[in-house]
Amino acid sequence: MNKFTEEQQAAIDAPGKTIVSASAGSGKTTVMIEKIVRLIISGTDVKEILAVTFTKKAAAQMKEKLRRELVRAINDPSATAERRAALRKQLSEVPGADISTIHSFCSRLIRAHFFAAGVDGGFSVIAGDDAEGTELKSKALDEVFENAYEEGEERFTRLLSVYWRKKSDNRLRGVLSDLYEELRQRADYREFLKNSVPFTEEKFDRIAGELFALLKEKCAWYAALAESELKYFSSVGREKSERNAKEILSALAEMGASADYFSACALPCPAFGQKERKKKGDGEEMVSHIERLAAIRDKVRDIFSENAGVRTREEELAAYLSSGEIAECLAEYLLRFDDRFGELKRERALLDYNDLEHVALSLLTMPAVAEEVRKRYKYVFVDEYQDVNPVQEKILSAVGGENVFLVGDIKQSIYGFRGSKSVFFARKQQEYERAPNASSLYLTRNFRSSDAVLEAVNAQFVLAMKKDSAGIDYSSGSVMERGGRYAVNSGRVQIHFPEKEKSEKGGPRGVYSVEKNWLKQRNAASSYAACIRRIIERERNARYFDPDSGEFRRVEYSDIAVLSRKKGGRITEVISALTEEGIPVTAAAAVNICDYPEVKTLIDILDLIDNAQQDIPLCSALMSAMGGLTAEDLARIRIAYPEKRFFRDCCRAYSEEVQDGLAEKLRRFYEYLDNLRSLSAVEDAGELLVGILSETQMEARLLSRDNGEECLRRIHRFIAETVEPEPLSVHAFLDRLRALDNRIEYSENGGENSVRVLTMHASKGLEYPVVILDDLSAPFHGADRDEVLLDEEFGPAPKCYRPESMTVSSTLLRRLCEKRGQADEIRDELNLFYVALTRAKYGLHLIFTSRPPMSDVKYAKSFSEFVDFSVWEKYIAEEENDELPYQERQALVLSPDEKLSEEIVRAFTWKYAWPQTINLTVKSSATEMMEREDKRADECAPREYSREYYSVPVLFDEPEEDAEEAELPETPETPDADEKEKTEENAGERVGKRADAAAVGIAYHAFLEHFDFTKPEAGHVREAVDEELRRISEEKLMSAVQIALLDPARLARILSAPVFSGFSDMRLYREQKFLVSLPAAEVWPGDYGGEEVLFQGAIDLLAISSSGDVRIVDYKYSGRDKAALREDYMPQLSLYKKAVSKILKVSTDRIRCSIINIRLGFELEM
Repeated sequence: MNKFTEEQQAAIDAPGKTIVSASAGSGKTTVMIEKIVRLIISGTDVKEILAVTFTKKAAAQMKEKLRRELVRAINDPSATAERRAALRKQLSEVPGADISTIHSFCSRLIRAHFFAAGVDGGFSVIAGDDAEGTELKSKALDEVFENAYEEGEERFTRLLSVYWRKKSDNRLRGVLSDLYEELRQRADYREFLKNSVPFTEEKFDRIAGELFALLKEKCAWYAALAESELKYFSSVGREKSERNAKEILSALAEMGASADYFSACALPCPAFGQKERKKKGDGEEMVSHIERLAAIRDKVRDIFSENAGVRTREEELAAYLSSGEIAECLAEYLLRFDDRFGELKRERALLDYNDLEHVALSLLTMPAVAEEVRKRYKYVFVDEYQDVNPVQEKILSAVGGENVFLVGDIKQSIYGFRGSKSVFFARKQQEYERAPNASSLYLTRNFRSSDAVLEAVNAQFVLAMKKDSAGIDYSSGSVMERGGRYAVNSGRVQIHFPEKEKSEKGGPRGVYSVEKNWLKQRNAASSYAACIRRIIERERNARYFDPDSGEFRRVEYSDIAVLSRKKGGRITEVISALTEEGIPVTAAAAVNICDYPEVKTLIDILDLIDNAQQDIPLCSALMSAMGGLTAEDLARIRIAYPEKRFFRDCCRAYSEEVQDGLAEKLRRFYEYLDNLRSLSAVEDAGELLVGILSETQMEARLLSRDNGEECLRRIHRFIAETVEPEPLSVHAFLDRLRALDNRIEYSENGGENSVRVLTMHASKGLEYPVVILDDLSAPFHGADRDEVLLDEEFGPAPKCYRPESMTVSSTLLRRLCEKRGQADEIRDELNLFYVALTRAKYGLHLIFTSRPPMSDVKYAKSFSEFVDFSVWEKYIAEEENDELPYQERQALVLSPDEKLSEEIVRAFTWKYAWPQTINLTVKSSATEMMEREDKRADECAPREYSREYYSVPVLFDEPEEDAEEAELPETPETPDADEKEKTEENAGERVGKRADAAAVGIAYHAFLEHFDFTKPEAGHVREAVDEELRRISEEKLMSAVQIALLDPARLARILSAPVFSGFSDMRLYREQKFLVSLPAAEVWPGDYGGEEVLFQGAIDLLAISSSGDVRIVDYKYSGRDKAALREDYMPQLSLYKKAVSKILKVSTDRIRCSIINIRLGFELEM
């Protein structure tokens, strides 16, 4: 039976050039892998295939899927020995196959032709925004600016007159840097920049013409909506609303019929009639149409309001030409910066990701290189083709020959802000539809989502995605069909409108209250978080159907994802609220902890330790727990010494000359600060911060806050940055902070079973049983307001600056950039809405704070304006406001409870009964032992530990002097002869023909540590062992010396043990270290008064099934028989069993323990 649908089979069989438009969840990657596998089976070499993806993770997953499919083909009973041999050869080449990201491909191409490319063959790749890339950019700008300052260049002075802000040229630096990054997304960015200037009247007229065309298009859109309302009101005889509709149509017609753009913008806004009032007996339909017409009227008013900002043609032309002078200056210094930045990278043999693309493209313009590449790659596959940028599209077009397979989904093009252009996908579709040896296909069967989810998405996007509004007709080739994995009408979709907080009346009018505004924002966030919490708790009490297991399962926290449009804003407050409510949350959206006051305070304290002659850090430190002063105290100090210029001098004088409580505080502060400055010479920044938190009781004070635990987590993340990758001094750490632009990212992590909170962009390619989409009524980002915009056709668009009048204004070119940018943003947001909705497998929840009166897809300002709520009416949920109101913390005055006090003191002064054991190391893994082999040559025998610690510190159970020597295979099965030569050359006397039991045991243990237990199939264990030996050798997971100690036959015998047979469907944890407290009486005989002992260890292999069954496997390299092993290791494994039972919260009855005796090749179930 064919496991593929007709659509999938057509794509797999399609010859020549093929482009596949694959809807969400349609199995496009599976189809691509199957096509590659069939090519290989039919005789194509893996080396002749190029497959490009857009993330390293996707490339790794594609390789793994390809490997598994090849293993399945090798194990096919019908396969001949010759075919199996050929497939094994191809399987061995998969790790090195050209299945990679576009940048990895470019890197390999450049290294292969580095001389022709004019680059150092040993180049390194950097990211433009990492520390090294940022440093080089800054250095290049410094040198360009220094030269311009020295020469006193007129054009540079002109730029400074415009962008000099706050006594600094930082704004100009930022403008040049941002423009440069955007320009580099073009293949011809240097020529484009040169040709964009000078600004001319002919270009101006073209810009005005483009704007007029966009204006007429907008008028036609709203005219069509108003015409629809006119027909309705005419049919029901509502004359007032009918007149209102005609007024709107008349105004739009007049604007569209204007002679030119400036005439249209000069039209005054008509005095439209008031909205018709609701009459008694009007139904919901009538009210809805009245509201729609009012909304259209407001949209038309907005058009007139926008147009009012346009001046006369002469004034706009003058502003445009004036801004052109700035554009010419910017172009000149951008090119200079590009030259110097390129030189610095060449000096250090560095290329950034943009360089990889541009250099690779330049190579592919060389006929010889292009021909060589096309001959090498007979088949080219590209995944996520809708996300290519202009440079990448040119590269892929140059590489592709007659056999090209492109897969993507124009509806999932969401990276326009990175320069991705879905227009390439649309063009290629049109090209392949017309070409003779090409085909344009569709995959519409969705295997991810339930019927309810599919129905809801299809119903909305059939209306939203149309040619005139979104540039794509969803109803033609994009409507998702059910994949048949769920029961008919299964799943659930709900729309939620959180209750708004009631506003409190009172207070003087016109007076802004900071406290009330803060409370209003907090209450809104609290109400919003309460809605999400209710959804989560209701889902936790529900079940969903899992098509993979074929059964219903209870919804866990980890099955739920909350998707947000933005990283920051309200969603961060929701994360905090959920965390405070005890709901485990893992947030992919990172926040900058340096923006939080508690971390800012620590940065100021470090600044003060580094340089005590700074007023602002001094004030911050004085008002922290380190100083204990208030704002009033600082004011007293300042007032006491009005003649002193610096506040730091006032503080020193006050501490030395005044005798009062405040002066005493200052003296203690300075004594402590001086001590810290002395310590900074010998302690790193992290050690100082830990001491400060403890000694000043800052940690305790933070914990007393409502969000104290979150504050401490952020502080711990900050301190961790001081020691990664190595401990840094205070000065070095502050330097690093500045290089990172004071940005350290932190994400909430609630563990494995936690609600995932991530952005919609980050969710692409993922899926969850239950998805919650957060505030879908939040406004989009809107038009860019940057100092300089960049238009794809006309180039940089600065503002018009008039130094003589000290005025600044926009230009028509900027207006055109904004209009085009808004259109692109709306298309991307509509695609993002589709991506977010289709992440849901079974349950989908959408949260809106308002319901717009009409859908306005083409000019939407939020996700809610994409929605026609009339088709989603049945999904609107009846909210139950069963949450408690927000409670302020209150102080309770009670009589002292002596008994309770004693218990609290005892709890906080409790000491561990066996403190001498807490620093003992956990059992070593084979990998760790190999890394320390030279240092621990004499430590193979077990050490004697005190009874308080129960563990087996090494891998072997017999002293070295009693162990029999383990013979090496006479002919070691190494991957090839060269490797064998290398083994013999390097091993020397260290290995020889015999090895001690410890070395052999380590080697076998290390192999099992790296072995892929999904590979062995019945009757083919030896083949899997050989394959894994090659992989481990190629990936250098073990040294050649270690591999030479292994006997493949013995490994096959070990892996044939029954315990390994069921591991393919279990989650495996290797060398799983743990630390758990157990009752001391369970570890040793005797009465210990209820005391517990810390028990730590490392389980060689821990396997957990989906049903909750657990297997513990312990490897031993021993000459002892089963009885002896059982007697010696029953206590150890019994404790392992209790530890795992407590950690995983499973009954010990569901845990089985086995020992694998590597040396004698048997399994012992304990």
